[in-house]
Amino acid sequence: MKHNVSLTGKPVGMGVPPGAVVPTEFEWDLAEPLAITIHFITTAGRNTWKGGRELFWKGLDEDCRDEQLDIGVWPTLGGFPLSLNSPFGQAEFFYPDAGELRDMLNSTYTVVPSQAEDDFLSIALDDMLEIILSSAGDDK
Repeated sequence: MKHNVSLTGKPVGMGVPPGAVVPTEFEWDLAEPLAITIHFITTAGRNTWKGGRELFWKGLDEDCRDEQLDIGVWPTLGGFPLSLNSPFGQAEFFYPDAGELRDMLNSTYTVVPSQAEDDFLSIALDDMLEIILSSAGDDK
């Protein structure tokens, strides 16, 4: 089960041509309930990043950054900036409508509530271990 929303980001910074936009898809997958996958769609293809679902949820209301993943989200009037850092450079985008992302995130919390992610992951891990252990005897 996946939830996603497509938004148009505006690159921010020096050297960015006026009117430049980057179509972006924010995606949540039940198989990874803690993560939001971000697909930047460019003429060169898709560039994909992952960030924590909670980071995006909190970032719509307060400055929220994950230094380990080098990603940040914070609220502005009506929209939200998204900052990405890597050893190869830094990029910042502005999304003028936070409402669609908030709605998508809200729907993910309906499926897997906050603080229930660990329960879901432990069930998935138990199922995976059962499959591995049951198939281990098949090789003998």
